[in-house]
Amino acid sequence: MLSLLAAGTSACQIPATLSGSGKASRNAGDFEREALKQQVEQLNRTVRRLRRDVSEAEEALVSAESGLSQEVTRADGVSVLAEARILVQRAGTIAPWREKIVTEARTKLEEADH
Repeated sequence: MLSLLAAGTSACQIPATLSGSGKASRNAGDFEREALKQQVEQLNRTVRRLRRDVSEAEEALVSAESGLSQEVTRADGVSVLAEARILVQRAGTIAPWREKIVTEARTKLEEADH
């Protein structure tokens, strides 16, 4: 009788691969959700960095334009304009969708150069 009972219970057991499949799909969903969350965080960090670069470029432009009206040497002006060009170029490379702003910044740099 015990052998029949043991045979019956072993036949009713669910294989580990079948019982864990629901868990595996939930874990896969959690994994995908976590991956998307990390991707969003990375994109947010990139946006913050790009905004800082644009802000620095704008500050360099303002500094170049206002600094030229004060008592500075030509070398100081050239140095500030070169720094602004580098920042504008970097911002344009990193954020190609902001081409309009980059073009405007380059135009202002050319005006400041004259």
